[in-house]
Amino acid sequence: MLQFFEESSDRSSFEKAIWSLLRGHNIVQTDLEYSFIQDNSELFTEYISLLGLKLVQHPMGGLYYVQKSGSQEEPLLSAQLCTIFFVAIQKIAESMDDGTQISLFDLINKFEGYDLEGLLVLSSLDPTQLNAFKDVKIRSDDDLSKVLNTMSRIRFLEKLDNSNYRFRRAIVRLSEVAQNLNEYTHVSNLSRGEEE
Repeated sequence: MLQFFEESSDRSSFEKAIWSLLRGHNIVQTDLEYSFIQDNSELFTEYISLLGLKLVQHPMGGLYYVQKSGSQEEPLLSAQLCTIFFVAIQKIAESMDDGTQISLFDLINKFEGYDLEGLLVLSSLDPTQLNAFKDVKIRSDDDLSKVLNTMSRIRFLEKLDNSNYRFRRAIVRLSEVAQNLNEYTHVSNLSRGEEE
């Protein structure tokens, strides 16, 4: 049985955290809600499950989010997020002169962010990248902006005052998918075939 809080401040904290989770926000350690969710994880898990959802703590820790119980997240949006992340990493790597490998932590710790709208403008993508965007229904720069805004809303990215986007820690959810995509045999064979 759900045990709710006596103190109004605790009830208010619970309400804010629940609404953040239900809006699709990724709650990371730097968010005010994180420690409250962690301290009351059983209550949050039970409450969220009553709504037919599942509270997930990422295996790397430091991240809570909500999914539909027993199912994957919404397929088109997930595909768009992963494709943008995967292509963004490729474009960022291309822009580095010294051929340095980019780590997830380098992305997160670049406080000035990246001009993702400039890097990912559709007219600058190679045919493979452009087709990947079209496959996930990103067919214009406006479509790209809408998905980037969604990524900001759910806290994968943070839009800075200079219009750059900074990667947030929640991006670890996409890094695993991008890594799997990069290692996918079909993609590897295509890359080798293009080089020949």
